[in-house]
Amino acid sequence: MMVLFKELEVVQKDGQERWKPFQTGAILSTTSVLDMEKYYLEEKFKFLLISRFSQDSLENLFSVVRFRQSVLTALEFKNNLKLITIAQFMTKSTSTNYEQDDRELLSGFLNVISESPPKPAVHTITIPKDWDKNLTELSLLE
Repeated sequence: MMVLFKELEVVQKDGQERWKPFQTGAILSTTSVLDMEKYYLEEKFKFLLISRFSQDSLENLFSVVRFRQSVLTALEFKNNLKLITIAQFMTKSTSTNYEQDDRELLSGFLNVISESPPKPAVHTITIPKDWDKNLTELSLLE
């Protein structure tokens, strides 16, 4: 496999051969798996599930996050990821022995995301011009 990607000739339209990034990726991935196989065999492991090193689950998550809109801002991505995470906890699992809890767990959660935070109240205090008049009288009493 390694020889295939090393000796593969990718010819451009202009007739020149080019080394492509997928060749580097394939060689790097194959070398990494072979190195891990060697290490785990030396450590007396009986097998290695190479499929567990896949990024398919991460790709699936990104696909779900970008489902409605392909180009997201960082804030939109973060909010979509939060909603997906919460939705996974809100669905009933069929393999548990717990009853369905139909109470409102996160009442108004979607409103919190879409609304801006409330502005703090502003209080105006008026200080009289002769506010320090009584201070001298108090100091004389002491």
